[in-house]
Amino acid sequence: MSQLIAAVSPGSRAARRLIRPLVATLAASGLLLAGACSGGEEPAPGAPESSAGAEHGDTRTITDILGREVTVPATVEHAALGSQRMLYTTAVLNPDEPLDGIAAWPDDMKRNDPEAYNKYREKFPEIEDIATIGKIEDIDPEELLGLEPDVFVVSADKFDSAEEAGLVGTLEKAGVATVAIDFFLDPVNHTVPSIELMGELFGQEDNAERFVDFYEAKKSAVADRLKEEKPEPVDTFLWRAAGNGDCCGTFSDSNLSQIVNFVGGHNIGDDLLPDINAGEVSPEAVVDANPEVLLLTGANWGPANSEFKEGSYVPLGYDEPADKAKEDLKSAIDNQPGIKELDAVKEGRAFAAWHHFYNSPYNFLAMEWFAKAIHPELFADLDPQADFEELHEEFLPIEAEGTFWTGLS
Repeated sequence: MSQLIAAVSPGSRAARRLIRPLVATLAASGLLLAGACSGGEEPAPGAPESSAGAEHGDTRTITDILGREVTVPATVEHAALGSQRMLYTTAVLNPDEPLDGIAAWPDDMKRNDPEAYNKYREKFPEIEDIATIGKIEDIDPEELLGLEPDVFVVSADKFDSAEEAGLVGTLEKAGVATVAIDFFLDPVNHTVPSIELMGELFGQEDNAERFVDFYEAKKSAVADRLKEEKPEPVDTFLWRAAGNGDCCGTFSDSNLSQIVNFVGGHNIGDDLLPDINAGEVSPEAVVDANPEVLLLTGANWGPANSEFKEGSYVPLGYDEPADKAKEDLKSAIDNQPGIKELDAVKEGRAFAAWHHFYNSPYNFLAMEWFAKAIHPELFADLDPQADFEELHEEFLPIEAEGTFWTGLS
């Protein structure tokens, strides 16, 4: 998987176009074929059967984030999404109608980010009418087909599970393509092309490019300064979903830990988990490594997840007051033996970030906040909170409220 991801990692916008080779040509060919068929000609022998979407209109060929060429309807009207949190993206692409074209999804946002879900439900009550499907591993392909999707969008980290469960193959036989996007495995390189893919699918290319310009400006501001100043990497530990079971979950050069490295940190999870991209390390291993910076992730999981105990996590999000977030961070650290003995804690360099930056196009805010935490003097003038507010004012239909970052100091 890692080799495949590396093979499609984009650089410049021109390079991103190259990872989807011949898309325009193939799309044009698809339109010609559709035009010929509409004129009454029979398909050539051996040609693939039309998809459910193709029966009602033209098709086009796109290349997803895993380099797979897939045929999708020219206009997606009934998409099944592999995560409810893809709403973070559809809201950017179509803030007036963020639910447009969505036929089904799981309830993971409702369970794991209830504050955001409730914000959208207040403004778009029809969200409750969208069909709910299970986790990728549990979806019944026939039941999903009964909802008549014209495409299935899945996160790249879940694609193998979907394929092993027979979901991808069953949908493909029925003419429904599976399209992979990625904000999870390789967010530094895959966020922009994933936004562009979603823009293509939902006919929101202009809004996608507008957000991409905004995103790349924020990302480049961090990257350019690091390139110019070349600071020494700072040992940093990212404690993923603090309070979820035993300490300490983390990532290894993927997801938010990749962002740690991108902004001038040295993610010690890379050393502790050299052969996998996510896993658990013992508190003793973290204490022995004694990072200079400690980053936790937190969200309001408690109401729907009994494994999160009161006082063990930081419920960041749209309803969390700033003063309470600071108290919750201190409590989460105090409740985990060993962690409060770290130099990072003693020196006030322990912070908490909204967990859902880990799988959304808003990860540029994690880049900014992490950069300030890891290199505070270098990024003293960076204002992630202002950019958080700008994100909402310019691109989202809900207000910028609550707390998405906090620290001990």
